[in-house]
Amino acid sequence: MFCGNCGAQCPDGAVFCTACGAQLGQQGAEAAIPSAGAPAAPVGNAQPYYAPVTPKAPKQKNPKTKKIVIGVVVGVLVLAAIVTGLILFLTRPKTINLNEYLKIEAEGYDGYGSVRASIDWEAIEKKYGEDIEFSDDAKQILKLSSSELRRGTPFDYLPMLIDVDLDKTYDCANGEKIAYEWDVYKKIEECFNVKFEYEKGTYTVSGLKEVETFDPFEHLTVSFSGISSDGSCEIEYDGEIFNSWSFTVDPQYDLSNGDTVTVSLDSYTDDEYLVEEYGKIPSVREKEYTVTGLVEYVNSYSELTEDFLTNAQSEAEDQIYSFFARYYGSEAALSDLTSDGYLFGVTNEDYYSSYNELYLIYRGTVTKGDEAPYQMWFPVHFLNILSEADGMSYEEIRGIGAGWSSSESFTNPVSAWNEIMDYGDSMDWEAGGGFERFETNEKLDSLSKIGADQQTAFQEMAKAEIESYLADAYSFDSTVSELTYAGEILLTPKDEYYSNRLCVVFSAQVTSSDEDFEETTVYYPVRYDDITVIADGECFVEYKNGIAGYSYFPDSWYSTKGYTDPAELYNDIVTQNRNSYSYELSEELKQLEN
Repeated sequence: MFCGNCGAQCPDGAVFCTACGAQLGQQGAEAAIPSAGAPAAPVGNAQPYYAPVTPKAPKQKNPKTKKIVIGVVVGVLVLAAIVTGLILFLTRPKTINLNEYLKIEAEGYDGYGSVRASIDWEAIEKKYGEDIEFSDDAKQILKLSSSELRRGTPFDYLPMLIDVDLDKTYDCANGEKIAYEWDVYKKIEECFNVKFEYEKGTYTVSGLKEVETFDPFEHLTVSFSGISSDGSCEIEYDGEIFNSWSFTVDPQYDLSNGDTVTVSLDSYTDDEYLVEEYGKIPSVREKEYTVTGLVEYVNSYSELTEDFLTNAQSEAEDQIYSFFARYYGSEAALSDLTSDGYLFGVTNEDYYSSYNELYLIYRGTVTKGDEAPYQMWFPVHFLNILSEADGMSYEEIRGIGAGWSSSESFTNPVSAWNEIMDYGDSMDWEAGGGFERFETNEKLDSLSKIGADQQTAFQEMAKAEIESYLADAYSFDSTVSELTYAGEILLTPKDEYYSNRLCVVFSAQVTSSDEDFEETTVYYPVRYDDITVIADGECFVEYKNGIAGYSYFPDSWYSTKGYTDPAELYNDIVTQNRNSYSYELSEELKQLEN
């Protein structure tokens, strides 16, 4: 329907116009009555006829009434808005600013403090406890059972859904700024009828106590023991905070005087622990110490003191005479015992059984029964010679011998040299006192390598051997004359496992006083085996085999050592051995080849 006063469309059945407030009932009744001037319905094709209408003067309304109506309407609308706003205000969710209930606290010591953050849920519950309740969706979102929902309260779950993360919580210092941010479950507001406000920020650390420092090495005793290059470090702690196991030493073993070691606190005794337990930290955590006081190994023969050598030489002589008495008894005599030099070695390996070794070499003359006197060498072996504050000493004396050799004495000093070198191949050796002359040595393989003095010595030894034999060689009445040097034969082995041989040959005229046989020339080859020669041509013999060969005087039953037939001598010594030896004849015997 439409308002007759202002023309506004109004709801059907309305009493007043919603626009101007005019009463609508009367206007509706009047509108239903047709106007007197309305034309009659046309008949056929006739045009309608309109009767003239006399205009009516409009009805005058009361302006005061209109204003009252408008005011009432406006008042109703304002009241409705107020009521609606009040309802919205009273029913809107509460907003909680979490930052107002955030507590961040620091405790401990400056530089080692701890910082923790917490939310004052008690204060929140006290203020908002009646406003916070589970929503209809809480059960599904939080995956709670009906019984859990009935038994619990929102404050049983809120601390699990809201947390604060600090970017640092330990080893904090005064003045340090620590950032924090909130970790809030994203659907939390759907679970409860409240809203949460929060923002990240920073916290400035303060209130931490000052840390004291102390010297952790004050009660530590560091000592060194052992022998230089093989020394060790020991530590002992008599304080209250630590024990000896709280420290490590690097390096601790294989130490020499002058080395440095670093003593450190173990990592498990960290500053945090010390601050927590004692309120103080070490001013340093490691300290260097210089190795001193270790017994020193002697590194050179020249370092040996006169007192040490005097004592060592006396001990060496005691060892030799004791050995000789045990093994030779009263059948032999040792004379002219003199020093023939030394060998001093220092190991060149890290884990060799000894650091240094000393051989004092002695030479003496042995006389035994009717045998010709001969020389013998005695190396006396000392191990690990030490230099201490009160003098020098040795750890062990091995006695007489050369390394692993079963021989304790040598008729050939070159053999002693070689055996010591083979045994001590892990040592760097120095030789002196005359024994160094044996360093350059080789097996004799040429007569030309025999020096003139040595050749004379061989002839003298061979002649003495023959004369000793001839003194009572023959059972018949005989005369031996013209004992003369006849030459030399050298056999050099083709196989290295054989020894060379040298025969020094003399000849003599043997006559029977009873004319049992004609005057005969006898050749006496004196054989020496395993001969070595040194740089100056001096030779040394390992084995002396005496006079070689055995023959009969012509037309008799009388025999002799040696050969009465030079061809037989050549056959036995040279020809029979050509498969295993090369041979060389001196100029005096070359006629034997013909």
